[in-house]
Amino acid sequence: MSNLEKRDPEAEPLARRLRREFREMVEAYMRPSEYHPAMTRAEAEEKVGECLPTDRDRVERGTPDEITWWDLSRVAGEDPDVAREAWARIRRAAQDELATGHRSATAIEVGYESPISRAQYLALRNTMVRDWGPVNGTEMLLIDTIAHAFSEYLQWMKTLTCYTSMQERECVGPKDWQPPRLNSDKAVDNAAAMADRFNRILLRNLRALRDLRRYSPNVTIQQAGQVNVGGQQVNFAGGAPPQGPGPGQGAPTIDGTPDEAADGEGQD
Repeated sequence: MSNLEKRDPEAEPLARRLRREFREMVEAYMRPSEYHPAMTRAEAEEKVGECLPTDRDRVERGTPDEITWWDLSRVAGEDPDVAREAWARIRRAAQDELATGHRSATAIEVGYESPISRAQYLALRNTMVRDWGPVNGTEMLLIDTIAHAFSEYLQWMKTLTCYTSMQERECVGPKDWQPPRLNSDKAVDNAAAMADRFNRILLRNLRALRDLRRYSPNVTIQQAGQVNVGGQQVNFAGGAPPQGPGPGQGAPTIDGTPDEAADGEGQD
């Protein structure tokens, strides 16, 4: 195998990013600030290139979200293998976050992030996963979007209920309560419009998920004793071969109606 075939395709993009980080930090040290005087380029390069024990310890033992490009750049200058292993660990953590739903959960968490709010989102997402059984990454991303939309829909419905019931203080707590900047009528209309907007997003992505399966090509095999499917040999022992689900089958409907009736509903 040639050296080109063995080369890690991420090596060059990562090297460029680390070089850019090094260059930007050097330029920052060459400018005076309240923390240090202006340095010459040689002084700045020596300062930036210095790998402290705390830098190496953070790269080796820190959590992935604690490691910065500057940390990797400093450690890579001293021990590239340590920096490479840290990057692999960061990649694995990112993959795990995406697969378990914790990555998508952060998109709707603002301000105080409580464990129960994270668990509520994951419970909703897991319900969708269980019902639909996503078979690829595209379907999984659509389910994440649906979970986002329904979570925001619930939040805006709560806001709308607070405004219309005239119990804002009880809904959000007397210490945190802030009156809406709009007048009461406009605040109610805005909350209702936002709830409807996220409901439309929810339905649109449900239709996209349904259609992704509905229009997937079906394969019908006739008069074949042995067929190679995905690299495997499948044998049929006489009789009509089993047929896959027809269009629209095998996936939940959006609102309990047949798929054919749902095509014209909820169009924006």
